[in-house]
Amino acid sequence: MRNSIRFRLWSAAAISIVIALAIAGVGLRYLFELNVERRVVSELTDDLNELIAATSFTADGRLLVASTLADQRFSNPLSGHYWQVEDLATPNLIRSRSLWDATLALPKQ
Repeated sequence: MRNSIRFRLWSAAAISIVIALAIAGVGLRYLFELNVERRVVSELTDDLNELIAATSFTADGRLLVASTLADQRFSNPLSGHYWQVEDLATPNLIRSRSLWDATLALPKQ
């Protein structure tokens, strides 16, 4: 039976299908990761641009961030979406409501 043409054709078909499914799986995984990465980068860029646009300085030089940002996740306490702006010239630190009373540790430069 092993030398029959039917067995060889079925074996070749099964091996071809397994290889094609493996290649398709790897390709789909790569495309999914790429899509997720692009989406996260886009969201972070939009959030950063909005925060930059909401940041200004008062007449006396103090840092000011508009309290309302479009994404409400920054307003919900402990939501996991945080921002923090620090004026390096003064000890002024402004953070999102979602941080509650915490402060993000900045990396040493």
